[in-house]
Amino acid sequence: MTAGGSRLVFGKTANHLINGNLSIAGSVLFGAGRYTVSGGLTNGTGGTTWPYTSPITNQSWGQTLEGVSVSGYDMAGVNVSFILGGTINLAGGAKTKLIAPTSTVEGAAIADILVDSLTSQATNWGAGSQNVFSGVVHLPNSAVTMSGGNNSLSAGQCFTLIAYRVTASGGANAGTACKSISDLVGGSGGDVELVA
Repeated sequence: MTAGGSRLVFGKTANHLINGNLSIAGSVLFGAGRYTVSGGLTNGTGGTTWPYTSPITNQSWGQTLEGVSVSGYDMAGVNVSFILGGTINLAGGAKTKLIAPTSTVEGAAIADILVDSLTSQATNWGAGSQNVFSGVVHLPNSAVTMSGGNNSLSAGQCFTLIAYRVTASGGANAGTACKSISDLVGGSGGDVELVA
């Protein structure tokens, strides 16, 4: 658990094992790899964003990750997969940018999987949280509620949400732009877009 105004940076490694909940109230950068969390992941921040330059060492973090800009976000990870025992909740004006890896590395990140959990706990994305997701959020047993002006978009990449039920209310919206199956296998299809 982090407190408001704090900053946390996870280094790049095959698998981060977190025994409990990962609750972020400041800002965090997730280095590439798998994050196996026995509990849930919560971004409840909404003030401290990247980049940051230390006034002591003059070292900077959070302009880019893996060559992708993460400036302006408080929780960011590129080439990351989260395997959760709980769910992923977003609130407090959180600004989240998470991008799944494009290839699998044995014992590490899993291609195209951003979040996977079999929990039946409810998932809540609300309170004005602004999210950019690329990859699959697989919550087949969880009811996902998007509310309070939440935006969960893909920034032109492919975002897939698999959930028991999805409810959008209170000005919430979600969207993605994924290539059609025929494009992926060499056919002549067009783009598939979904906005809820």
